[in-house]
Amino acid sequence: MQSSGFYPMLKSQDILDVMRQMEIPIMEEDLEKPTPQRVQIWYEAFLYILKGISLDQLGNDIELLDLTDYPESHSDDIFLMSFYQNMSILLQQVGVDDFSLRDMLNPEPGRVRRILSGVCNFAMFRDDRMPVLEKYTVQADEQAQRLESLQTELEQTMSRIEAIRAQRAREVPEVKSLQESNRVLFDELKALKTSQTALVDATTTMKAEKEELQDTIGGIKYAIAGLQDELALLKARVVHSPEKIQQAITELTENIANSRQLVTTNEESSRHLAYKVEMLEEIASDIRSCIQQMAEAEEIVRQHEDELRQQAKERENVDQESTNIRNLS
Repeated sequence: MQSSGFYPMLKSQDILDVMRQMEIPIMEEDLEKPTPQRVQIWYEAFLYILKGISLDQLGNDIELLDLTDYPESHSDDIFLMSFYQNMSILLQQVGVDDFSLRDMLNPEPGRVRRILSGVCNFAMFRDDRMPVLEKYTVQADEQAQRLESLQTELEQTMSRIEAIRAQRAREVPEVKSLQESNRVLFDELKALKTSQTALVDATTTMKAEKEELQDTIGGIKYAIAGLQDELALLKARVVHSPEKIQQAITELTENIANSRQLVTTNEESSRHLAYKVEMLEEIASDIRSCIQQMAEAEEIVRQHEDELRQQAKERENVDQESTNIRNLS
């Protein structure tokens, strides 16, 4: 039989060199007069070196053991069939697709040379390509590790997103309530600012009136003091007309009484104005407190809005990471 695989036939010395490089015992006369025992040693070495299959694994082929009710009695046959099947698969992979049991039990020099040429060609090709293979194997391992890392990171990110979503769902009523409270407080603030402006104007007017009344009271007190001095001077003079003097004294007394009444009235008005000013200042203080509370409420709402924007940004990052992972896959 001729193999349909395409590979060059190697010279005897080339076969010997490659076999010895693989540390497989072989002599030149083995190629001229191959025996079943020698080829079995070579094929066992090929399976172990190129496929990683040991003799113990060949003797424990579960599929073949299940075909017989007496595996102990057919252990040699099972070993031979397992050996042949694995060797046939290996040789098909290297280009020898006409391998048969005869090549193991009754090897011929030409067939042995052809089989060894196929395996040695593959071994040399593998050794030539091993650096490239190792390079891409390392890259594949790195990509696999990166993919695993990204998947882990994605799972962690998804967990954080779920936690954020749950927290957001819990905070939505509170946010809406705060927004509504903020709107109400904003309206109240506008009204309070309007009231504050009116109160400031009223306070300014009242302070001006108070100062004016205080000036008036000062003038009246000064006039009373002048009248009292004038009355004292009149009493000290000699009286030539007691009736006129008495009349003048009476008029002065009445003027003094009227002035004192005016002073009392002005003082009462001043106290009333002072009370109003004090009340206005208290109202202004309350308005400032309300404005401060409004500012704090606006800050809380702003913080919630920042959190919502941060959540949106994290969702965008997760979508990007998912796209990267799909590209790697």
